[in-house]
Amino acid sequence: MTWGAGEWGTNMKNTITILGHKLKRDKDMGSYFTTIEAEPYDTGKHHFRPKHRIIYVSGEMYPGTEKNFIYITSEIMGELRLYRHRYWYSTGMGNIFASGKTLDEAIEEFSYNLKHKIYNRQ
Repeated sequence: MTWGAGEWGTNMKNTITILGHKLKRDKDMGSYFTTIEAEPYDTGKHHFRPKHRIIYVSGEMYPGTEKNFIYITSEIMGELRLYRHRYWYSTGMGNIFASGKTLDEAIEEFSYNLKHKIYNRQ
């Protein structure tokens, strides 16, 4: 699948595949989305119960300009209870991000980051 920067808006497919996971197209937003099984994620002393990992592929940002790019973001959704606290709350952890001038570039970088569990850390 080859997507040039100018082709993103006109030749979009209904699904794309990243590491064997199919992402469905949201026709209203021009983006792709799916949920997959979550991997364990270490939060130190805090208690985290992962539910699933979401993957989101954006539509083309700044189409038709030199600043155009596409990004892919993903995080584990679950419940967190801070160490020695009483209440659980829903949150996202373990963000993985990639971007590129074309969809192929973004998918290649994201696939590598997801496969090797390269998380964004603050």
